[in-house]
Amino acid sequence: MDLLEDINRIKEVMGVVLKPEIEPVYDFYKTVYNPEDKSITGAYMITGEDENKIEIMNIKEMIRENRIYMDNAKEYSLDIQKFNLPKSQIEVLGKDEEMEGFHYIKIPYWLYKKMIDQLEVIRIKDKKRPDVPLYQTKNKSFIKKLSDPDVLKYISITNPDKSGIANLKYAIQRYNVEE
Repeated sequence: MDLLEDINRIKEVMGVVLKPEIEPVYDFYKTVYNPEDKSITGAYMITGEDENKIEIMNIKEMIRENRIYMDNAKEYSLDIQKFNLPKSQIEVLGKDEEMEGFHYIKIPYWLYKKMIDQLEVIRIKDKKRPDVPLYQTKNKSFIKKLSDPDVLKYISITNPDKSGIANLKYAIQRYNVEE
């Protein structure tokens, strides 16, 4: 008998059951729930931090039904969220290899539920193009958020469509209201 068979037989006799190591699965386009530790993992852009908190940006991509461009790109509007998370409650798991500036962050489920409006990840996988609907152009706080350089950086990473970025820059120029 070889050593591996001896080890397996000892485990069997002792009633030891080892779980195989399961690699965690992350999804850039949505949050993933882990029932073992009651946590949520999602991809977020970190825009700043200090010793107690990290500043996060999350932009929900809200598809505009029955709107499609001639090149089959889906039109979507933006729900821009920028907020802080306490470092003591979360765990930054690592960078997303394909999306520069994005990190997978593990968040306790109770905190996720408390901040679901900010933390819910809604992204479109297909070809897409952002647009600013008329109702958003009249919202000064939305135009101010859209003017944040981090927003254009975020969009250029998640959606490299140049005409979509041009749409956003045009909206900023046209509707930006001096305060």
